[in-house]
Amino acid sequence: MAERRIEDMPLRDVFTEAERLARELIDHLENGFLPKASGLKELVEVNEMGIGSDDVNDVTVRNQSAQLLERVRFADKLYSRFDQCVEAIDDKVSRITMGE
Repeated sequence: MAERRIEDMPLRDVFTEAERLARELIDHLENGFLPKASGLKELVEVNEMGIGSDDVNDVTVRNQSAQLLERVRFADKLYSRFDQCVEAIDDKVSRITMGE
């Protein structure tokens, strides 16, 4: 289903959409992105003696990095739509207060 154009939504719906996106973004960052980033960090981490895990293959690091980048792209998409909502709210409220 195609997303509705934010500019065409009533102000109340824009607020609702912004709230939904904020919750989804927070959930994604806490439960998807941060655990994946921590996992990748632990995978490539070098200890205080300068020794890392010898059991880690390049393909494993590449796959983990690709998954993390996928999560970044998803977060960017959510944030972009959230930002559009905030800008639309600002625009719509400005028009209401200016009497347009």
